[in-house]
Amino acid sequence: TGPISGQVFALFIIAVAAAEVGVDMNTPLAPVADTTPPLLGNAQPGGVLAAGTTQTTLGVTSNENATCRSSTTAGTAYAAMSNTFSTTGGTVHSTLLTGLANGQSYSHYVRCQDAAAHANTADLVISFSVAAPDTTPPSVSVSAPTAGATVTGTVSVNANAGDNVAVAGVQFLLDGANLGAEDTSAPYTVSWNTASSTNGAHTLTARARDAAGNQTTSAAVSVTVSNAAPDTTPPTVTATSPASGVIGVSRTANITATFSEAMAAATINTGTVELRDASGTLVPAVMTYSTANRRATLNPTPTLNALAIYTVTVKGGAADPRVKDVAGNALATSAIWSFTT
Repeated sequence: TGPISGQVFALFIIAVAAAEVGVDMNTPLAPVADTTPPLLGNAQPGGVLAAGTTQTTLGVTSNENATCRSSTTAGTAYAAMSNTFSTTGGTVHSTLLTGLANGQSYSHYVRCQDAAAHANTADLVISFSVAAPDTTPPSVSVSAPTAGATVTGTVSVNANAGDNVAVAGVQFLLDGANLGAEDTSAPYTVSWNTASSTNGAHTLTARARDAAGNQTTSAAVSVTVSNAAPDTTPPTVTATSPASGVIGVSRTANITATFSEAMAAATINTGTVELRDASGTLVPAVMTYSTANRRATLNPTPTLNALAIYTVTVKGGAADPRVKDVAGNALATSAIWSFTT
């Protein structure tokens, strides 16, 4: 900044000979003497190491080149320390520690000395421990279905599980064999299609495990499977109208077929129930099905010819299209009958 108004300044000028300037410019400055020990930091490791750790690296850094040593006894002078770091002499120092054991705590006291032989007089403390192994098994119980329950169809099997650290997974078992895949997150559940098991008594359990390998199998829950036997009986045509062989049927009559059991309505159509004349020509018709009386009704679109023979076919057998019951069973063979108008 420039001069400030109202202030008084004094300027002194000293004359220096050229020889003096040369001497000052060419005379080296004396080095500053190193009188302090290294500054240490970045101590490693710290905290709790994982269970099972048997070795680790002891490490520190210094603000100048130095040689570092350690002791397991606090307050040990640098010169008396017998453990010299395996990597040292620069500013990053490390050495391997072995023989660590679960559940133990460790403290190492570090001091370093620089090139000027200035050593630390205070310890840098590196403290850590190795975690004790997890030996506590999880807890687990089957919560559904309840003991003594009767089950049918597809049901959910549920379990409650807990652990002092964390549950890694729950495997459900049916009669001692795995039921589905292991569930690795809560809520723990699996779907059981009881139709895949025989009717009668069965046992459900759940096995929980943690990351340390501890596991517990729950108390058994006994249930009874009671599913109806599957329908494997093919349906039959129990009645027709007009009946087979009848003569003098009205030319505007509908044709019906009544079945022995409930039928799948989607399978009853003009592709599975046909009316043909004596030449084999398909007669156009409208097809309906009544679930109340299990009856298919075919309503011919044109008026039927007089004194003509017509044949009705309700398709069955081994190949589709076929009429089927609600369980998927088809007529064993096609039902075929004829009448005359």
